[in-house]
Amino acid sequence: MTNMPMPEPISPAVPKGVFIMKGMRIRIPAGGFRIEIHPNGSQSTSLTIELAVDFTPHWLSCALEHLGAAQAARAAAEDSAVRGDEQAMGEALEREVRASMQAIVGAATAFDAFYALLLEYVSIPSDLVRRWKKNRTARHRQVAEVMRRAIRFSGETLVGVQRVLSEVYRIRDMAVHPSAAFGSVVRHPGLPINSDWRLAAFRVENARAAVHSAVSIIAQCHELVRDSHPALRKHFSEVKSDIETVVQEFERQTGLQAWDARPAPA
Repeated sequence: MTNMPMPEPISPAVPKGVFIMKGMRIRIPAGGFRIEIHPNGSQSTSLTIELAVDFTPHWLSCALEHLGAAQAARAAAEDSAVRGDEQAMGEALEREVRASMQAIVGAATAFDAFYALLLEYVSIPSDLVRRWKKNRTARHRQVAEVMRRAIRFSGETLVGVQRVLSEVYRIRDMAVHPSAAFGSVVRHPGLPINSDWRLAAFRVENARAAVHSAVSIIAQCHELVRDSHPALRKHFSEVKSDIETVVQEFERQTGLQAWDARPAPA
């Protein structure tokens, strides 16, 4: 039998230039632009650029997508419970738990992305970083401290932000470092069942609270940048529409006001 010849693979066209998405930052590093004059008198130029992406809006959007799925799953679970269909309720509850976990992780990672962005504009003393490493300072305390250096929080507001961050990271850690140990049976706060505590922990109410906190705090931080960080304020102005879109989608999905706990400027 004669082997059929295989078609030659189509090579993708070599891209020209650089693809820039909305929200990207661009810079020319030191030595990135060069003009050379060669011995024969000819000239050549070269340009090197660097890109950076603020993933905060993307993680907020990711959290919102999963929150929407969790809310839909809860509605299905409640409807199944009313009809007495335990199998359908169980399937919907599983969807709610999975979506809620991902929404919570998305909210916490949005804070991580925001923290990483602030570090590009805010100087943290090296001795403080060493103390964080030596003392194994909790993540939420590090995030709050960097926020404090960039954002005009009052003392009372900073305490509240630290408390919220602590709760979001705590439940995030429960999701990404899961325990398989036996535990007590608990009453589910939103459904007429008694079951594993994890089904109650990763429920839509907790996911909504985590996402609400991330959307509210991050959006409001964009309006309260310290005067000592004009470059950060400029970046926030460039991504303002992305954050506004997230806020509007959160309010549409939940019926809540994202700005109902506005941090007071110092």
